[in-house]
Amino acid sequence: MAKRHSSKRSAPTATRRGREFWRKVVAEQDSTGESGREISERLDLNANTLNWWRWRLRHETAQPEADAIPEFLPVRVLGGELPLDSVVEVALSNGRKVRVSPGFSPELLAQVVTTLEALP
Repeated sequence: MAKRHSSKRSAPTATRRGREFWRKVVAEQDSTGESGREISERLDLNANTLNWWRWRLRHETAQPEADAIPEFLPVRVLGGELPLDSVVEVALSNGRKVRVSPGFSPELLAQVVTTLEALP
């Protein structure tokens, strides 16, 4: 039985494209307002691959830089001072949480947060 060949390029013969190529395609899609299907057909690309790269590039840009210094926002506790046995919970962008007690070192907390944010 003869194999049927599609008009689209198959993965083994297709040219491997790198991150910069996909970054440009995603930027072009954003600027033109085309749907993923439309730009994929126009550029003869696999729409699923385009969607994956769009997700990947957004995910990469959402990650904090390893050398970024976390910013602390001032917090005012209503009702006076915190009891000595109280705990403040800091939720990080990657889902991890850090709990600190009154009297913590802001410098040490900044180092801990930076380290935890850099972990996968």
